[in-house]
Amino acid sequence: MTNRSGETTEWHKRWQGIVPVLCAIFLGGCLTTPPVEETWTKLEILEAAPGTDRPITSGAPVSVSMKGRITFREILTSSAVAEVRWSDTLESADFALDAVDPRLESVRQIDMILENSISIANETVLVTGFDYLIREVNFRFDATIPGPGTAFLLLYMAEDIEDIELESGADSTVINPFLSTEAKILAAGVTWTIE
Repeated sequence: MTNRSGETTEWHKRWQGIVPVLCAIFLGGCLTTPPVEETWTKLEILEAAPGTDRPITSGAPVSVSMKGRITFREILTSSAVAEVRWSDTLESADFALDAVDPRLESVRQIDMILENSISIANETVLVTGFDYLIREVNFRFDATIPGPGTAFLLLYMAEDIEDIELESGADSTVINPFLSTEAKILAAGVTWTIE
């Protein structure tokens, strides 16, 4: 800004230095990519029993309970699944499912567990949510770990649940999980030691 004689005013000189700094601050925050925890639907295990502090005895029934939380980031109707999975080939030392940073790495590990283990027992809860809705879910069921190996307690979302009849005539439920990295859902889990 100039005065009547054509000289730049002191006020204008000050703002010439401040405006670029303010633009860098405000636009810099708008141009960064938010972390996945702020853009993906997030599942958390708030409480779980048995915990990871003591080993699970194979062959003995275990009463499983879980309190979970879902933070939705989009409109979604699905089933939340608490599930005990077991593998005699996966090693517990290879997994850090409680990793917070980067959380995406633990989610990739859960996807790998879902593809390379078998379901032992589970419970499902139908849930519907929309962006920023937070919902708590509770589960309680029994499981028996069949033998030595590694067991996992997972919380994830199911893409599809199908009831089928086996050749023996018994009813069974097939759960097709969303792969977290494809559906942008942050699943959660813990690893159990088996004795």
